Amino acid sequence: MSLKELKASVALGEDSRRQFKQNVTNADSLAAEMAAFANSEGGTIFLGVADDGTLPGLDKADVARLNQLISLDKPYFDRNGVIWLKSGADKRRVNSKEELRRLFQFSDQFHADQLPTRAGIDKLDKMRFRDFLRDAYNLDYPKSKQELLRLLQNMSLATDEGMLNLAGVLLFAERPEWIKPLFIVKAIRYPGNVIHSTEYLDTEDFSGSLCKIYDDSLAFIMRNLRKVQSGQGVNAPGLPEIPPSVFEELLVNALIHRDYLVNATIRLFIYQKPDPRVLRGQRPAALQRIGVRN
Repeated sequence: MSLKELKASVALGEDSRRQFKQNVTNADSLAAEMAAFANSEGGTIFLGVADDGTLPGLDKADVARLNQLISLDKPYFDRNGVIWLKSGADKRRVNSKEELRRLFQFSDQFHADQLPTRAGIDKLDKMRFRDFLRDAYNLDYPKSKQELLRLLQNMSLATDEGMLNLAGVLLFAERPEWIKPLFIVKAIRYPGNVIHSTEYLDTEDFSGSLCKIYDDSLAFIMRNLRKVQSGQGVNAPGLPEIPPSVFEELLVNALIHRDYLVNATIRLFIYQKPDPRVLRGQRPAALQRIGVRN
């Protein structure tokens, strides 16, 4: 609603569909007004508008306070404390902890990267974290354990109880795979265009920090891509048939945007099939397809 539209609506005055509130200090009174509208024909409550139609507005503190009263706060419970979800035309009860955590994650009240782990800050890779502080913030490594813990907490890498959270482990733990064994990449190159149960041309598992997993996975892809001449001389190194930037984006999405509430490895499959020209008796070549699953 624009300011012009707001003024036009306020000029009509209060009635059964419009209610003015200069401010609200009592949550129960606001709830009563909203319930009255909901039980009749609906309506609009204008906050920051006086009874005489003037617009004194609200300051930032009042806006923040009122947002806490009226903002959406999923998931919603019934009066018995049960959460229901629609399932087609019917509804179903939420019972699993995993689904409940996803609901809180969807409503931005819970973040998987802040999940606590059992790893203390002694599991930190000190050299890697030192280099990060120097390169990213031009800071020295903390001199005491207390300073280190406070810095990690301020960076949302450690919990209030002094343990590394999931982000802290995946980014800066010395051996993340020892703490979270399933958060790795398993890469395979198959000889054909289907998954072979016993045959492969190349395979490797990648573990370590997220940065290391990214670098190693990208290297695996590039070494398994066919190289093409692309108009260069015979002494020039071949170029990958697919630009590396394609796989950079693919891997970032697989590693960063994965659902970390699902305890499963990321699977990177490379399939190979004959070039269609082989069927016409021409010189064979190879085409690859890359698939990433988690």
